[in-house]
Amino acid sequence: NWNWRYQDIRRANLFIEHIESVPLQGDQQEYYQVRIPVFKAEARFLRAFYYFDLLKRYGAVPLITESIKDINNTTSIERNSVDEIVQFIVNECDDIKHTLKVDYTDEPSQTGRVTRGAALALKSRTLLYAASPLFNGNKLYENITKQDGTPLFSTNYDQEKWKKAADAAEELLALVDQDVYELYQPNPDNPVDNYAQLFYTREWKETILAYSQGNGNGY
Repeated sequence: NWNWRYQDIRRANLFIEHIESVPLQGDQQEYYQVRIPVFKAEARFLRAFYYFDLLKRYGAVPLITESIKDINNTTSIERNSVDEIVQFIVNECDDIKHTLKVDYTDEPSQTGRVTRGAALALKSRTLLYAASPLFNGNKLYENITKQDGTPLFSTNYDQEKWKKAADAAEELLALVDQDVYELYQPNPDNPVDNYAQLFYTREWKETILAYSQGNGNGY
């Protein structure tokens, strides 16, 4: 995951840096004027998602938010602390959430693109990891520091991190109250069958971020 994710992060950085300078002609201006901010928000979500993927596996990792021109300098980049990575992901999700569409029910062919709920879910899951015993006061990490001695993992338990995780989950659950999400229940008396049927339908009200692919019999 390390190599793949940093390749993905570089692609996202390049996209974010250059999407607004792509030359447009004629009616492309009007078409893309409202879409480019959404594209950029989606790229920022993906970059934050990639950092969450690294966070849950490695904890403290280098935080790179711009494309690197000189590849030879990459070996000298120090890791950022877990708290810094968490805050970056949370800030990105908060910054982009109102730019992203709530859903794509009006454009079924676009199902699977990043939505506001996806950003809120990523924020919620990231803060839950940050609050968990894995990263919250874990003494196993007390000797892992930067070269100058700055701790990369917080070894002091902070109960407030659970409050932040709960608040983020509540923000996501508000979309349920707005009828954006609901459990798929074609057979209300059989919850096991309801879950099974979810894999045989294009009903997406239960799905926060869909990954759609063609049928196949491969494992």
